[in-house]
Amino acid sequence: MTHEMNLSPSPFEAIKSGSKTVELRLYDAKRRRLSVGDEILFTNCSSKEQTKRKIEGLRVFSDFFELYSHYDPVSIGYNDGKTADPNDMYLYYSKEEIDQCGVIAIELEHSLNRDTKAKLLLGERSETTVRIYFERAQDTMIKKVLPQKAQTVEEALRDYRETLLPGAKSFGKTILVDGKYIGDIWCYGIDKDDEPNAMLSYCIFDRSYWSQGIATEAVSLFLEEVKRKYALQTIGAFTFSDHIASIKVLKKNGFSWLEEFTENGRKSSYFQYRF
Repeated sequence: MTHEMNLSPSPFEAIKSGSKTVELRLYDAKRRRLSVGDEILFTNCSSKEQTKRKIEGLRVFSDFFELYSHYDPVSIGYNDGKTADPNDMYLYYSKEEIDQCGVIAIELEHSLNRDTKAKLLLGERSETTVRIYFERAQDTMIKKVLPQKAQTVEEALRDYRETLLPGAKSFGKTILVDGKYIGDIWCYGIDKDDEPNAMLSYCIFDRSYWSQGIATEAVSLFLEEVKRKYALQTIGAFTFSDHIASIKVLKKNGFSWLEEFTENGRKSSYFQYRF
């Protein structure tokens, strides 16, 4: 089934480019007819240009404050470092409407174009990239979803140098798009006699590349590489249970959810992949 929605030029272009992957609406009678797998035909109110996206997920929340806490700013339309503010939605819906109906996050299929995918590569880490990564990973949004093991750049460099030693238990690569360094992906605790054989982690520190399917593609490439390099049978991954974007990346790459636990008052989920 195809549904139609009108958008102002800015959110339309964000959806068209693939940076905005979640459309926010009042959960009224019209939106209650939406189903996963349906398509939405978006129309630019100004130019009348149209673009179509498939619905990948639907999540209902009591209000936009709750909804905003579950998504990164870029995925819901905030680019160029703009602050995501739930109060912005009062421009479209009254508090009374929101209290009465609730709100819905319409998760859209990624539209990363083929050219960008073809230019996504995994590169070699170096002391220079380690320094860059450490600095960029201090971003408050990143620290909120990815705890940092190294507390100083010196610690980060020491950890990197240990990966170069014979029998190292960690291995990592840089993530490059069009030759630009945008993040890291790595595994740690490598031990073929343990279960799982290693643990996976990754981070796109350049926010302008969030919500474009890049992490999903990077994980796929990295899994192929570590399988060849270490002959792993299993690899695990932890993520916070409210970090929806990370959970999607893992599930799209075939990871299975195994358990949820609470640590320091926050729920985390454990996923595992079998080669």
